[in-house]
Amino acid sequence: MILNFLKNHYEKIAIVFFALTIVIILLALSGSIGKVKKEVQELMGDTLFPPSAKNIEEFSADKFKGQKIVTAKTENFWEKPSKDEKILFSFPKHILCVNSLCKSIIPFSAEKCPFCGAEQYREKIVVNPNEEKEKGPKPEDDNDKDGIANMDEDKFSFLNPNNQYDVFLDQDNDGFTNKEEFLAKTKMDDPTSHPPLVSLLRLYNIKSEKLNVIFKNHIVNGDDKKNWDVLLNRFVKGRMRTTFMKIGDKFKAGGIGYQIKDITPKYKEVINKRLGTKEKIDISELILIQFKKIKGKIQKEEIILKTGEKSTKTGKIVVFAYLAGRTMKDAQKITALSDEEFNLTIKDLNGKIISNETYILLGIRGLRAVIIKNKINNKKHSITPLTRADQRRFKVINNASQQIKAHELEKQKEQLRRSLLDR
Repeated sequence: MILNFLKNHYEKIAIVFFALTIVIILLALSGSIGKVKKEVQELMGDTLFPPSAKNIEEFSADKFKGQKIVTAKTENFWEKPSKDEKILFSFPKHILCVNSLCKSIIPFSAEKCPFCGAEQYREKIVVNPNEEKEKGPKPEDDNDKDGIANMDEDKFSFLNPNNQYDVFLDQDNDGFTNKEEFLAKTKMDDPTSHPPLVSLLRLYNIKSEKLNVIFKNHIVNGDDKKNWDVLLNRFVKGRMRTTFMKIGDKFKAGGIGYQIKDITPKYKEVINKRLGTKEKIDISELILIQFKKIKGKIQKEEIILKTGEKSTKTGKIVVFAYLAGRTMKDAQKITALSDEEFNLTIKDLNGKIISNETYILLGIRGLRAVIIKNKINNKKHSITPLTRADQRRFKVINNASQQIKAHELEKQKEQLRRSLLDR
């Protein structure tokens, strides 16, 4: 009989059970809320849940005398006050990046912007009757955190104390950024005033050079050797080519100068084993003069090439990278031999040389450094290879240029928009 009752009324029973469950849950929630409210009231006193309006005292500023009060400002938010400071407003969870070119929304507690990397600074004004307010800017103030103080940036029209990218530009186009010249105490707007050019020099490569010249043959034209043709296989415009030359002609190979001095005809008889006959083989010798500049003086050295034989004469050639451009692709490669002079120059936009420094390659110190000397003051410098820091320098310079261009474009758009609105 009970089973029949349940079978006939199971829907009603389910509804009653569901309603009872909801009632039990609501009672439990109301009890927990009351408990929490009681605990909070015990901790906070009657200030949070006053029993009546009669207990609310009239606000008086006299109560705050002698205490630190954080005041509000329209443009900046400040650091969170300590426990002994009373606050008159709640702090936001997010703010705008202080970098005027970024303005991304970031957490209030962030010390650096995760988008542009700019350090976030907060101004804090504390009013205390017992202390005097500090007035005026400080010498160490640096709004854009670019390493140059506001007072120093204000001295130059091309620097902005609120723009962190302008220090990575090159105002006078001398190969050094504004910040590099500021730290070196040279004039940022004068191309003739700059740090030593050797500070832009890096070691690119050290290689052994062979004389890529083969004395292929010679053609006799009469008794006078000056009329003879000398056939040389040598690199011309990146390809090995056969060139016809005369005694006394000059040419360059591997950056070194040579001159054909003489030919000594020589022949050797050998037996052709296949045919069983005697043959003459040309083993003539070509005498070359190699020109080297050592300590400012040209020195000559004779080199003998045999017919069909490639020269085994080797020498160390140092390849430098001169980082005077705006990108790594603009870096100029300079080659030099031991005791050879080379120049570092700065040119204006018209290609005119405005600054020049001459150095002498003294020697090679392993594969990691070479020693050079300034020809004027005899100061020695150790030149080391390119590093990742050099690559990062170019990236920072390029990024700064792009940011400045983007900012200028936005300013032009804003001016155009305002002019259209004024119409």
